[in-house]
Amino acid sequence: MKKGVLSLLLFLVAITSSLHAQVVDKFFADVPQSVLPLLDSTAKLDLLDLYNEHLPAKAENMMGGQSEIVRKTDDYLKLKLTVASTWQMKVLRHEQDTVIVCVHSVCADDVFSRITVYGTNWAVKPLELPQPVPQDFYVADKATTSVKSQMMQAHLPELPMEIEWNDSLNVLSYRLSTQSLSEELQKCAGTCLRRLDYRWEKGGFVGAALRKETE
Repeated sequence: MKKGVLSLLLFLVAITSSLHAQVVDKFFADVPQSVLPLLDSTAKLDLLDLYNEHLPAKAENMMGGQSEIVRKTDDYLKLKLTVASTWQMKVLRHEQDTVIVCVHSVCADDVFSRITVYGTNWAVKPLELPQPVPQDFYVADKATTSVKSQMMQAHLPELPMEIEWNDSLNVLSYRLSTQSLSEELQKCAGTCLRRLDYRWEKGGFVGAALRKETE
């Protein structure tokens, strides 16, 4: 009897996991080209099939290059869209609704990220998002000279924000991209700039945990 109950529980867990995966797959398959113009329907379905079969999930995009799913869970997908860009989608419960938060990042000299929230019909949806300003990332460091500190702070408004989901922690991380700075100022950034982490809890983003860029 106990063995039968255990088998039933394992079966239900497997079915539940499968249903969650199908939801994520459906959302990605339904992304319109107005949101993700580099991938057509065939490419998206090929990527999902390959990933689900535990094969390298690569497909040709509209620019003739390759796009690749690098991570997929029940409610998250990260795509290496081109050699210089990534696209992430995270499915979240918000009040009585479901929203899809997408982050598109492009790497030139620095990394530029844009975050957009959609409903399940892929119409843009209002959601209160973290909106840090450049000065929020700066933390005074005693080892940094006043001259370097002033130089660093003067450059803050010019630095774009890089945004990344930490899916395992359900955290949205913001940092200032510093690749375009001089080598000297990049070293300064390593001690003066912090990463801002916003955790998704109870239908909203809460707090901002500060951590060093080098962590």
